[in-house]
Amino acid sequence: MVLESCSVKRLLLLIIFIGGITLLIFIKITSSSTLSGLNATIATEASDDVRDHRNSSNKCWLREENTILEECHLCSDRLKCINASYVETIECKISGLTYRNCNKPTIRTSEKEFWLFQGSQFVIAVISLSVIQYKKKQFHKKLMKRIQKQLDSVV
Repeated sequence: MVLESCSVKRLLLLIIFIGGITLLIFIKITSSSTLSGLNATIATEASDDVRDHRNSSNKCWLREENTILEECHLCSDRLKCINASYVETIECKISGLTYRNCNKPTIRTSEKEFWLFQGSQFVIAVISLSVIQYKKKQFHKKLMKRIQKQLDSVV
């Protein structure tokens, strides 16, 4: 096997290198403006069944200035959520308070899941490295015993 011939230093450097590349890619993705544009598009497309206290399908955030009062959260009021389990509370400048359906997970939970995944992959890599080193030592001991037996039988 290729991994058995590598030293511990090389394996650790490989793990650190791959982790660094993953981190750079993640930073690049989260800092790009295309991600925020994509999320706005998804939120707009997913908001077909928005309900307001006054209007049944008020999509004021598409045509008015607005502020998000509450980010995407689990819907508890039947009036707010018609076909969604998560809603966003939005206040439009002219129309007033309205609710917009949204999809969980948000970017924050995606980030949390990403770091959880990266941490678990690091733990798995360290465990794998330990198992490989343990097996390598066992193999080396077995080989040394076999060589010692051969030397004893010749002499």
